[in-house]
Amino acid sequence: MPNHLDSDVLVNILEGIGSHIAIHEVIFDEFGSISDACLLWCNEAYKRIRVDPVAKHQSMVATYVDSHVALAYVERAWNEGQAFQYFEIGPSSRRETLGVRVPTIVHWQRIGDLVVEFDADLREYKQFEVALGDQTSAASVSLVKQAVANERERIAHDLHDSVIQQLYATSLTLRVLAKSHIAHNEHEHGLSVEIAKISTKIESVITEIRNKILEVEELRSSPLRIQLEELLVSILSPSGAHFDLKINVTRLPQELVSHIRAVCIESASNAVRHGAATFVRVQVKQIAQTLHIIVTDNGTGVDPTKPLRNGLRNMENRAKSLGGTMTLEALQGGGTVLHWIVPSQGVPE
Repeated sequence: MPNHLDSDVLVNILEGIGSHIAIHEVIFDEFGSISDACLLWCNEAYKRIRVDPVAKHQSMVATYVDSHVALAYVERAWNEGQAFQYFEIGPSSRRETLGVRVPTIVHWQRIGDLVVEFDADLREYKQFEVALGDQTSAASVSLVKQAVANERERIAHDLHDSVIQQLYATSLTLRVLAKSHIAHNEHEHGLSVEIAKISTKIESVITEIRNKILEVEELRSSPLRIQLEELLVSILSPSGAHFDLKINVTRLPQELVSHIRAVCIESASNAVRHGAATFVRVQVKQIAQTLHIIVTDNGTGVDPTKPLRNGLRNMENRAKSLGGTMTLEALQGGGTVLHWIVPSQGVPE
């Protein structure tokens, strides 16, 4: 698997699977051998099968029963791409088994720089493979788009540093020649007029090139724009949905940027997965001392009488933890608009 698949996007894929799932970060010792694995994320089903309470960043060596066996499968998945482990969930786990040992197959799969552990039935595994393939393909498209943008910027610099200077020098040379011709041929102005016309045309071309360079400068992507574009492409492209992204913010705390990423991922995913939207508009802007994320889609809309899904509830909790609010409303004629508003300085004192 390519190593550029975003971990937040991976979590978004895995949240749709009901079986136990965990994402591990592999840890190497000074000799380059795998020595441990750190838990980055897990679902509720995973927590239920573990004997001891689960916490983020837990060590596999310190918390797994027969951790050397689990670590061996992590290493195999890392080196070979995937591994399958026969495993029995016994009465010691927190899953209700009524004293019966439950056999299961644990699938370990390497995805980029991470290893995913999950117990998925065949149908869920096939869905996971398809979703992962779609996301990987879309991420590749995003990388190509970024490469094109970088090449466009390089060409703009070359035009400014080389081509414009040469054209400008040529224009000056022509004007000097025109003046020299007039000085030596007072009664033959025709050639001088033509030279002046050519010089004027060159200056017009210089102006046009400079305008194009300014357009490229205006389109230059900020780090936040690059991140969000890659995320939105990977989420929306598999369904064929299009998006419009507008960003107008100054420097933000890194913690707040992480929240922005999570909110954009969840809201865009909800739009296509639950609302069947074909178009999503995402606006991230600062108004006074507040940050506004406004996500509008043309999907089936929401029912305000129904309780929020887990993803929406998580977004609401994020906003509250930062001293902000989240509102969700159905648009007349179909579609949904989400307003996520928090202080632009992040967590309040």
